[in-house]
Amino acid sequence: MPESPRILHLYTLYYPQGNSIESFISPEIPYLSEAFEKVKIFPKIRIEDEHDFDLPENVEVVFLDHDNLTIGLFPRLRAIGANLFDRRFLKNALEEASLVGQTLMRAQSLAEYLEDNEQAIHYSYWFEEWSTVLGELFSKKVISGHITRAHGFDLYDERTKIGYHPYRKLQLRGLKKIYPVSDLGERYLLSRHNKATVARSYLGTPDHGMGPLPIGPSLKLVSLARVVPLKRINEMIEILMNCDSKISWTHIGDGPDLEEVKDKATELPGNIECEFKGEIAHEEVMDLFRLLGFHLLISLSESEGVPVSMMEAISFGIPVLSTDVGGVGEIVTGQTGMLVPKKLDHQVIATILDEWLLTGMISEEFRSGVRRFWKENFSAEKNYPDFIEDLKALHGS
Repeated sequence: MPESPRILHLYTLYYPQGNSIESFISPEIPYLSEAFEKVKIFPKIRIEDEHDFDLPENVEVVFLDHDNLTIGLFPRLRAIGANLFDRRFLKNALEEASLVGQTLMRAQSLAEYLEDNEQAIHYSYWFEEWSTVLGELFSKKVISGHITRAHGFDLYDERTKIGYHPYRKLQLRGLKKIYPVSDLGERYLLSRHNKATVARSYLGTPDHGMGPLPIGPSLKLVSLARVVPLKRINEMIEILMNCDSKISWTHIGDGPDLEEVKDKATELPGNIECEFKGEIAHEEVMDLFRLLGFHLLISLSESEGVPVSMMEAISFGIPVLSTDVGGVGEIVTGQTGMLVPKKLDHQVIATILDEWLLTGMISEEFRSGVRRFWKENFSAEKNYPDFIEDLKALHGS
Protein backbone atom coordinates (compact mmCIF):
# COMPACT_ATOMS: atom_id res chain seq x y z
CA MET A 1 0.00 0.00 0.00
CA PRO A 2 1.45 3.41 -0.95
CA GLU A 3 2.41 5.81 1.82
CA SER A 4 -0.04 8.59 2.57
CA PRO A 5 1.18 12.09 1.61
CA ARG A 6 2.80 13.98 4.47
CA ILE A 7 1.39 17.33 3.34
CA LEU A 8 -2.24 18.38 3.78
CA HIS A 9 -3.91 21.24 1.91
CA LEU A 10 -6.97 22.64 3.69
CA TYR A 11 -9.26 24.85 1.60
CA THR A 12 -11.45 27.35 3.48
CA LEU A 13 -13.60 30.42 2.82
CA TYR A 14 -11.75 32.91 5.05
CA TYR A 15 -9.99 31.03 7.82
CA PRO A 16 -7.63 31.89 9.49
CA GLN A 17 -8.55 35.51 8.80
CA GLY A 18 -11.09 37.53 10.74
CA ASN A 19 -12.24 37.55 14.31
CA SER A 20 -15.04 34.99 14.41
CA ILE A 21 -15.57 33.89 10.80
CA GLU A 22 -15.04 30.11 10.63
CA SER A 23 -13.64 30.14 14.16
CA PHE A 24 -15.07 26.62 14.55
CA ILE A 25 -12.24 25.35 12.31
CA SER A 26 -9.64 26.22 14.96
CA PRO A 27 -10.12 23.15 17.21
CA GLU A 28 -9.28 20.85 14.28
CA ILE A 29 -5.99 22.56 13.38
CA PRO A 30 -3.80 21.19 16.23
CA TYR A 31 -4.82 17.63 15.34
CA LEU A 32 -4.03 18.17 11.64
CA SER A 33 -0.72 19.81 12.61
CA GLU A 34 0.26 16.82 14.70
CA ALA A 35 -0.75 14.29 12.04
CA PHE A 36 1.05 15.88 9.06
CA GLU A 37 4.52 17.29 8.51
CA LYS A 38 3.06 20.37 6.84
CA VAL A 39 -0.44 21.85 6.66
CA LYS A 40 -1.18 24.59 4.12
CA ILE A 41 -4.40 26.58 4.43
CA PHE A 42 -5.85 28.17 1.29
CA PRO A 43 -8.51 30.82 2.05
CA LYS A 44 -10.80 31.49 -0.90
CA ILE A 45 -11.31 35.14 0.03
CA ARG A 46 -8.66 37.51 1.28
CA ILE A 47 -9.77 40.14 3.80
CA GLU A 48 -7.88 42.98 5.38
CA ASP A 49 -7.54 41.56 8.88
CA GLU A 50 -4.29 40.04 10.00
CA HIS A 51 -4.46 36.39 11.00
CA ASP A 52 -6.39 36.40 14.25
CA PHE A 53 -5.81 32.75 15.09
CA ASP A 54 -2.58 31.37 16.49
CA LEU A 55 -1.32 28.64 14.19
CA PRO A 56 1.24 25.89 14.88
CA GLU A 57 4.70 26.36 13.32
CA ASN A 58 4.11 23.77 10.61
CA VAL A 59 0.87 25.44 9.42
CA GLU A 60 1.22 27.92 6.56
CA VAL A 61 -1.36 30.21 4.94
CA VAL A 62 -1.28 30.46 1.15
CA PHE A 63 -3.09 33.16 -0.84
CA LEU A 64 -3.46 32.42 -4.53
CA ASP A 65 -3.29 35.33 -6.95
CA HIS A 66 -5.42 35.02 -10.08
CA ASP A 67 -6.06 38.70 -10.80
CA ASN A 68 -3.99 38.61 -13.99
CA LEU A 69 -5.53 35.43 -15.37
CA THR A 70 -8.27 35.29 -18.00
CA ILE A 71 -10.70 32.53 -18.90
CA GLY A 72 -12.22 32.32 -22.37
CA LEU A 73 -15.79 31.51 -23.35
CA PHE A 74 -15.22 27.85 -24.27
CA PRO A 75 -13.81 26.75 -20.87
CA ARG A 76 -16.72 28.48 -19.15
CA LEU A 77 -19.26 26.73 -21.37
CA ARG A 78 -17.54 23.39 -20.82
CA ALA A 79 -17.76 23.83 -17.03
CA ILE A 80 -21.37 25.02 -17.19
CA GLY A 81 -22.31 22.01 -19.34
CA ALA A 82 -25.91 20.80 -19.09
CA ASN A 83 -26.81 23.71 -16.79
CA LEU A 84 -27.36 25.73 -19.98
CA PHE A 85 -30.59 23.78 -20.45
CA ASP A 86 -31.89 24.41 -16.92
CA ARG A 87 -34.28 27.35 -16.54
CA ARG A 88 -33.20 27.94 -12.97
CA PHE A 89 -29.61 28.43 -14.12
CA LEU A 90 -30.55 30.58 -17.10
CA LYS A 91 -32.37 33.09 -14.90
CA ASN A 92 -28.96 33.87 -13.35
CA ALA A 93 -26.82 33.01 -16.37
CA LEU A 94 -24.70 36.18 -16.44
CA GLU A 95 -23.90 36.00 -12.74
CA GLU A 96 -23.17 32.27 -12.93
CA ALA A 97 -20.91 32.76 -15.99
CA SER A 98 -18.92 35.31 -14.01
CA LEU A 99 -18.69 33.02 -10.97
CA VAL A 100 -17.56 30.02 -12.99
CA GLY A 101 -14.90 32.22 -14.58
CA GLN A 102 -13.60 33.06 -11.10
CA THR A 103 -13.63 29.37 -10.20
CA LEU A 104 -11.64 28.38 -13.29
CA MET A 105 -9.12 31.15 -12.66
CA ARG A 106 -8.72 29.86 -9.11
CA ALA A 107 -8.20 26.35 -10.52
CA GLN A 108 -5.55 27.61 -12.95
CA SER A 109 -3.75 29.47 -10.18
CA LEU A 110 -3.79 26.43 -7.90
CA ALA A 111 -2.54 24.20 -10.73
CA GLU A 112 0.42 26.54 -11.24
CA TYR A 113 1.14 26.50 -7.52
CA LEU A 114 1.06 22.71 -7.38
CA GLU A 115 3.62 22.37 -10.17
CA ASP A 116 6.41 23.31 -7.77
CA ASN A 117 5.11 21.68 -4.59
CA GLU A 118 4.96 18.27 -2.97
CA GLN A 119 2.16 15.75 -3.33
CA ALA A 120 -0.60 16.52 -0.85
CA ILE A 121 -3.96 15.42 0.45
CA HIS A 122 -6.55 17.94 -0.75
CA TYR A 123 -9.25 18.63 1.84
CA SER A 124 -12.01 21.18 1.22
CA TYR A 125 -13.81 22.28 4.37
CA TRP A 126 -16.93 23.12 2.36
CA PHE A 127 -18.68 21.23 -0.44
CA GLU A 128 -18.75 24.31 -2.67
CA GLU A 129 -16.38 26.26 -4.91
CA TRP A 130 -13.12 24.71 -3.72
CA SER A 131 -14.61 21.28 -4.48
CA THR A 132 -15.36 22.53 -7.99
CA VAL A 133 -11.75 23.68 -8.32
CA LEU A 134 -10.43 20.32 -7.14
CA GLY A 135 -12.81 18.39 -9.41
CA GLU A 136 -11.53 20.46 -12.34
CA LEU A 137 -7.90 19.72 -11.40
CA PHE A 138 -8.66 16.01 -11.09
CA SER A 139 -10.18 16.10 -14.59
CA LYS A 140 -6.93 17.60 -15.86
CA LYS A 141 -4.87 15.00 -13.94
CA VAL A 142 -3.23 17.69 -11.80
CA ILE A 143 -4.30 15.92 -8.59
CA SER A 144 -5.18 12.30 -7.86
CA GLY A 145 -8.26 13.04 -5.77
CA HIS A 146 -9.77 15.10 -2.98
CA ILE A 147 -12.15 14.95 -0.01
CA THR A 148 -14.64 17.39 1.47
CA ARG A 149 -16.80 18.06 4.46
CA ALA A 150 -20.42 19.08 3.89
CA HIS A 151 -22.42 21.29 6.24
CA GLY A 152 -25.55 23.27 5.36
CA PHE A 153 -25.55 25.96 2.68
CA ASP A 154 -23.03 23.91 0.71
CA LEU A 155 -25.11 20.75 1.01
CA TYR A 156 -28.83 21.37 0.70
CA ASP A 157 -30.26 22.47 -2.65
CA GLU A 158 -32.95 24.60 -1.00
CA ARG A 159 -30.25 26.75 0.61
CA THR A 160 -28.96 27.95 -2.79
CA LYS A 161 -30.05 31.02 -4.71
CA ILE A 162 -31.10 29.08 -7.81
CA GLY A 163 -32.55 25.99 -6.09
CA TYR A 164 -29.75 23.51 -6.76
CA HIS A 165 -25.95 23.17 -6.82
CA PRO A 166 -25.08 23.54 -10.52
CA TYR A 167 -21.55 22.08 -10.38
CA ARG A 168 -22.13 18.90 -8.38
CA LYS A 169 -21.05 16.62 -11.25
CA LEU A 170 -17.74 18.44 -11.53
CA GLN A 171 -17.29 18.47 -7.74
CA LEU A 172 -17.81 14.71 -7.61
CA ARG A 173 -14.98 14.02 -10.03
CA GLY A 174 -12.09 12.51 -8.11
CA LEU A 175 -13.95 12.96 -4.83
CA LYS A 176 -12.76 10.07 -2.70
CA LYS A 177 -15.14 10.68 0.19
CA ILE A 178 -17.68 13.19 1.44
CA TYR A 179 -17.83 13.78 5.20
CA PRO A 180 -21.19 15.40 6.09
CA VAL A 181 -21.26 16.78 9.62
CA SER A 182 -24.63 15.22 10.44
CA ASP A 183 -26.57 11.99 9.99
CA LEU A 184 -29.22 14.07 8.23
CA GLY A 185 -26.61 15.28 5.75
CA GLU A 186 -25.41 11.74 5.16
CA ARG A 187 -28.94 10.57 4.32
CA TYR A 188 -29.49 13.58 2.08
CA LEU A 189 -26.32 12.92 0.09
CA LEU A 190 -26.94 9.21 -0.30
CA SER A 191 -30.46 9.87 -1.55
CA ARG A 192 -29.03 12.03 -4.35
CA HIS A 193 -25.58 10.58 -5.02
CA ASN A 194 -25.83 6.90 -4.20
CA LYS A 195 -22.54 6.11 -5.94
CA ALA A 196 -20.58 8.54 -3.79
CA THR A 197 -18.64 7.38 -0.74
CA VAL A 198 -20.21 9.18 2.19
CA ALA A 199 -19.55 8.95 5.93
CA ARG A 200 -20.85 11.21 8.66
CA SER A 201 -18.08 12.88 10.66
CA TYR A 202 -19.13 15.13 13.51
CA LEU A 203 -17.14 18.24 14.27
CA GLY A 204 -15.92 18.64 17.83
CA THR A 205 -15.12 21.29 20.40
CA PRO A 206 -12.37 21.51 23.02
CA ASP A 207 -12.98 20.81 26.68
CA HIS A 208 -13.22 24.05 28.68
CA GLY A 209 -14.64 22.34 31.73
CA MET A 210 -18.05 22.47 33.38
CA GLY A 211 -19.85 25.80 33.48
CA PRO A 212 -21.34 27.18 36.72
CA LEU A 213 -25.01 26.85 37.60
CA PRO A 214 -26.48 30.37 37.59
CA ILE A 215 -27.70 31.83 40.86
CA GLY A 216 -30.48 34.32 41.56
CA PRO A 217 -34.20 34.45 40.77
CA SER A 218 -33.86 35.23 37.03
CA LEU A 219 -33.76 32.74 34.18
CA LYS A 220 -30.47 33.41 32.41
CA LEU A 221 -30.58 32.55 28.73
CA VAL A 222 -28.16 33.19 25.91
CA SER A 223 -28.44 33.20 22.13
CA LEU A 224 -25.51 33.14 19.75
CA ALA A 225 -26.15 33.95 16.10
CA ARG A 226 -25.86 36.46 13.29
CA VAL A 227 -28.79 38.88 13.44
CA VAL A 228 -30.26 38.03 10.04
CA PRO A 229 -33.77 36.90 9.02
CA LEU A 230 -32.73 33.21 8.90
CA LYS A 231 -31.88 33.21 12.61
CA ARG A 232 -35.12 34.97 13.66
CA ILE A 233 -33.56 36.85 16.60
CA ASN A 234 -36.32 39.44 16.22
CA GLU A 235 -38.81 36.75 17.24
CA MET A 236 -37.16 36.64 20.68
CA ILE A 237 -38.69 40.02 21.43
CA GLU A 238 -42.19 38.73 20.69
CA ILE A 239 -41.60 35.68 22.87
CA LEU A 240 -40.24 37.70 25.79
CA MET A 241 -43.23 40.05 25.55
CA ASN A 242 -45.33 37.06 26.61
CA CYS A 243 -43.15 36.01 29.55
CA ASP A 244 -44.23 36.68 33.16
CA SER A 245 -41.09 35.51 34.97
CA LYS A 246 -37.84 37.39 35.48
CA ILE A 247 -35.54 36.72 32.54
CA SER A 248 -32.06 37.94 31.72
CA TRP A 249 -31.30 37.50 28.02
CA THR A 250 -27.82 37.88 26.54
CA HIS A 251 -27.38 37.90 22.78
CA ILE A 252 -23.97 37.39 21.17
CA GLY A 253 -23.62 38.27 17.51
CA ASP A 254 -23.81 41.13 15.05
CA GLY A 255 -25.68 41.56 11.81
CA PRO A 256 -27.73 43.92 9.64
CA ASP A 257 -30.88 43.58 11.78
CA LEU A 258 -29.22 44.15 15.17
CA GLU A 259 -30.22 47.80 15.59
CA GLU A 260 -33.83 46.99 14.75
CA VAL A 261 -33.86 44.24 17.40
CA LYS A 262 -32.30 46.59 19.94
CA ASP A 263 -34.99 49.19 19.25
CA LYS A 264 -37.76 46.64 19.73
CA ALA A 265 -36.13 45.44 22.95
CA THR A 266 -36.71 48.86 24.54
CA GLU A 267 -40.44 48.03 24.56
CA LEU A 268 -39.96 44.91 26.73
CA PRO A 269 -41.57 44.94 30.21
CA GLY A 270 -39.57 45.45 33.41
CA ASN A 271 -39.24 41.73 34.18
CA ILE A 272 -36.99 41.31 31.13
CA GLU A 273 -33.34 42.37 31.02
CA CYS A 274 -31.42 42.36 27.72
CA GLU A 275 -27.73 42.67 26.88
CA PHE A 276 -26.46 42.76 23.33
CA LYS A 277 -22.78 41.85 23.15
CA GLY A 278 -22.43 42.24 19.40
CA GLU A 279 -19.63 40.33 17.70
CA ILE A 280 -16.95 39.34 20.18
CA ALA A 281 -13.88 37.13 19.96
CA HIS A 282 -14.49 33.41 20.30
CA GLU A 283 -12.30 33.31 23.43
CA GLU A 284 -14.60 35.86 25.05
CA VAL A 285 -17.63 33.72 24.25
CA MET A 286 -15.99 30.75 25.92
CA ASP A 287 -15.15 32.90 28.96
CA LEU A 288 -18.81 33.92 29.25
CA PHE A 289 -19.91 30.29 29.17
CA ARG A 290 -17.21 29.27 31.63
CA LEU A 291 -17.53 32.12 34.16
CA LEU A 292 -21.03 33.61 34.05
CA GLY A 293 -23.19 30.55 33.60
CA PHE A 294 -26.51 30.29 31.76
CA HIS A 295 -29.59 28.17 32.35
CA LEU A 296 -29.98 27.52 28.63
CA LEU A 297 -28.97 28.46 25.12
CA ILE A 298 -31.88 29.29 22.81
CA SER A 299 -32.00 29.07 19.01
CA LEU A 300 -34.96 30.00 16.80
CA SER A 301 -33.24 29.45 13.47
CA GLU A 302 -35.18 28.41 10.37
CA SER A 303 -32.32 26.25 9.12
CA GLU A 304 -29.18 24.70 10.60
CA GLY A 305 -26.62 21.99 10.09
CA VAL A 306 -25.26 20.74 13.41
CA PRO A 307 -24.39 24.04 15.11
CA VAL A 308 -20.99 24.29 16.75
CA SER A 309 -22.41 26.88 19.15
CA MET A 310 -24.68 24.17 20.54
CA MET A 311 -21.78 21.73 20.85
CA GLU A 312 -19.90 24.37 22.82
CA ALA A 313 -22.88 25.10 25.07
CA ILE A 314 -23.47 21.47 26.00
CA SER A 315 -19.75 21.01 26.67
CA PHE A 316 -20.29 23.39 29.62
CA GLY A 317 -23.40 21.49 30.67
CA ILE A 318 -25.74 24.21 29.35
CA PRO A 319 -29.01 22.75 28.00
CA VAL A 320 -30.39 23.92 24.65
CA LEU A 321 -33.89 24.99 23.59
CA SER A 322 -34.05 25.00 19.79
CA THR A 323 -36.26 24.75 16.76
CA ASP A 324 -36.27 21.27 15.27
CA VAL A 325 -34.46 22.05 12.02
CA GLY A 326 -31.61 20.44 10.09
CA GLY A 327 -29.37 18.25 12.20
CA VAL A 328 -30.18 20.03 15.48
CA GLY A 329 -31.99 16.95 16.74
CA GLU A 330 -28.64 15.14 16.77
CA ILE A 331 -27.47 17.53 19.51
CA VAL A 332 -30.70 18.49 21.24
CA THR A 333 -32.32 15.38 22.70
CA GLY A 334 -34.18 14.63 25.90
CA GLN A 335 -30.74 14.28 27.47
CA THR A 336 -29.57 17.77 26.48
CA GLY A 337 -32.62 20.03 26.22
CA MET A 338 -35.83 20.51 24.29
CA LEU A 339 -36.96 20.94 20.68
CA VAL A 340 -39.84 23.10 19.46
CA PRO A 341 -41.41 23.13 15.98
CA LYS A 342 -39.91 25.26 13.23
CA LYS A 343 -43.17 27.19 13.03
CA LEU A 344 -42.90 29.34 16.11
CA ASP A 345 -45.67 29.74 18.66
CA HIS A 346 -44.61 32.71 20.78
CA GLN A 347 -46.91 31.90 23.67
CA VAL A 348 -45.87 28.24 23.84
CA ILE A 349 -42.18 29.13 23.94
CA ALA A 350 -42.84 31.90 26.49
CA THR A 351 -44.56 29.35 28.73
CA ILE A 352 -41.58 26.98 28.39
CA LEU A 353 -39.26 29.79 29.49
CA ASP A 354 -41.54 30.78 32.40
CA GLU A 355 -41.52 27.20 33.66
CA TRP A 356 -37.86 26.36 32.93
CA LEU A 357 -36.66 27.03 36.49
CA LEU A 358 -39.26 24.56 37.74
CA THR A 359 -37.90 21.69 35.60
CA GLY A 360 -35.17 19.20 36.34
CA MET A 361 -33.06 20.75 33.60
CA ILE A 362 -31.57 23.24 36.06
CA SER A 363 -30.20 20.51 38.33
CA GLU A 364 -26.51 19.71 38.58
CA GLU A 365 -27.35 16.10 37.75
CA PHE A 366 -29.09 17.01 34.49
CA ARG A 367 -26.35 19.44 33.47
CA SER A 368 -23.72 16.74 34.13
CA GLY A 369 -25.68 14.49 31.77
CA VAL A 370 -25.66 17.26 29.14
CA ARG A 371 -21.89 17.47 29.36
CA ARG A 372 -21.56 13.68 29.27
CA PHE A 373 -23.54 13.59 26.01
CA TRP A 374 -21.12 16.15 24.53
CA LYS A 375 -18.11 14.11 25.61
CA GLU A 376 -19.49 10.97 23.95
CA ASN A 377 -20.48 12.65 20.69
CA PHE A 378 -18.92 16.07 20.07
CA SER A 379 -15.56 16.14 21.81
CA ALA A 380 -12.68 17.39 19.64
CA GLU A 381 -10.36 14.99 21.46
CA LYS A 382 -12.41 12.07 20.16
CA ASN A 383 -13.77 13.20 16.78
CA TYR A 384 -10.76 14.74 15.05
CA PRO A 385 -8.32 11.84 15.60
CA ASP A 386 -11.02 9.49 14.28
CA PHE A 387 -11.49 11.70 11.20
CA ILE A 388 -7.74 11.93 10.53
CA GLU A 389 -7.30 8.17 10.92
CA ASP A 390 -9.97 7.61 8.28
CA LEU A 391 -8.47 10.31 6.06
CA LYS A 392 -5.02 8.70 6.13
CA ALA A 393 -6.41 5.22 5.54
CA LEU A 394 -8.25 6.58 2.52
CA HIS A 395 -4.98 7.87 1.09
CA GLY A 396 -2.97 4.72 1.58
CA SER A 397 -1.33 5.09 4.97
